[in-house]
Formats: sequence, C-alpha cells, structure tokens
Amino acid sequence: MKKIFFSAFIILSAFISCNKFEDGPAFSLHTKNHRVANEWYLDQVFEDGVDKTLDYAGIYVHYRMILKRDNSYNLSYRYAGSIDYNEDGTWLWNKEKTDIIFTKNNSSTTTDWKVLRLKEKEWWIEYIDENSNPAKTIDFHFVR
Repeated sequence: MKKIFFSAFIILSAFISCNKFEDGPAFSLHTKNHRVANEWYLDQVFEDGVDKTLDYAGIYVHYRMILKRDNSYNLSYRYAGSIDYNEDGTWLWNKEKTDIIFTKNNSSTTTDWKVLRLKEKEWWIEYIDENSNPAKTIDFHFVR
C-alpha cells in the first residue's frame, strides 16, 4: 500500500511541477499542443493592466487566430470595420515551452507571445510592445 501511495505521489508531483504558465492550469490531461491548436477569438485586452477591450473591439473587428497542429497559423480581423487583414505563418514553442514564437510567411521577423494561461477553452498571452514609447505590456485573452 505504501508503494502505491508513494508512486502516485511521485507521478502527481511530476505533473504539478510541470506547470509552466503563471495563471494555470496546474494540471491537464491534454498536451500543450492539443490545447493551443484551435480556433481562438479575442475576448479581452489589457494594456499595462488597464482594460482596453472596447478600444480593441472597435479597431480589430472579429479578431481570430487559428493555430493548427501542423504548426501553421492564420490571423484575421477587419481593421476599423472596413479593411480585411489576413496573415499566415508558422508557430512553435520556445525551448522552455513557455512562449509561442510566430513567424509570418515570407518573413524572417518573429513575434514572441508569453503564454500566461492555456486551458481547453481559454488562452491568455502577454506581448511586450517594444514599438511603444515607453514599451507597454499587452495581455490578450482568447476564448474558443
């Protein structure tokens, strides 16, 4: 009985210690790739902790991100309600599997999103906008 309890404790500890995301989940039966490969819709946006969801919803209408298991992605939205934007490329996890690195097709430029939460129906990321003066932290909350 002690061996079973000890074995279960070791296995559970390994799973819990594998949590890499600040906001969870602490445990999941699904792999990171299984959870992230989905069709995601922008739900909330925070700039330096301030809710900017309504501002973004008016500018980036129907913001949608599709991540596929073959490591391709498609980003689409309607800018200011009138100009369609579509972007295709590839995505991959960084070495630590805490960030997703996006590379637009026909470009060597990458964009790094730190994953804060990755659940079956929630995906929260953090992006540091270095082009702003001063730089700002933007948190995007996606849902399926």
